[in-house]
Amino acid sequence: MWNSNEPQYGDHGQLLALDGWVYVYGGTDTRRYYDGVYVMRVRHASQKDVDAYEYWNGTQFTKEHVYDPSEKQAILGPGSTQGTVTWNPHLGAYLYVHTHLAELRGKISSRPEGPFSDYFTIFTSTEFAFVYSPSQQTHYDPSGKTLVISYTGYPNIIQAVKATFS
Repeated sequence: MWNSNEPQYGDHGQLLALDGWVYVYGGTDTRRYYDGVYVMRVRHASQKDVDAYEYWNGTQFTKEHVYDPSEKQAILGPGSTQGTVTWNPHLGAYLYVHTHLAELRGKISSRPEGPFSDYFTIFTSTEFAFVYSPSQQTHYDPSGKTLVISYTGYPNIIQAVKATFS
């Protein structure tokens, strides 16, 4: 389906957006390519049809695959490691949650492909110097005012925090 010189779609999650498309996010092998987040999309009913997927090329979605990903096609740049995107009704925006050292950070956008805002800090761990693998647990509060985020603290200790948005 996809080659090793394409983004690793799915490793940053997927989202069934308000527009009926499924957006699939992925990073890259950063030893070879730009350290960004990339996105492709497909209509929900067409997920099994590999020819139905569209790829963000930096300006629009197109049927052309993104080979040898670069900064041009990235929707998020360096430092946006391991994250997930959800729709947050309280914020009225798509929320990308990712990690940086001991922080859980957020960025928002009106569209699933961005552009995303500068980051804001949601939570800083005092127990771990490094956290990773954040996952938004949106089912606890469908309004989005509060958000439970599970994450892993190094070395492999799963934690959760409940954030409240103003």
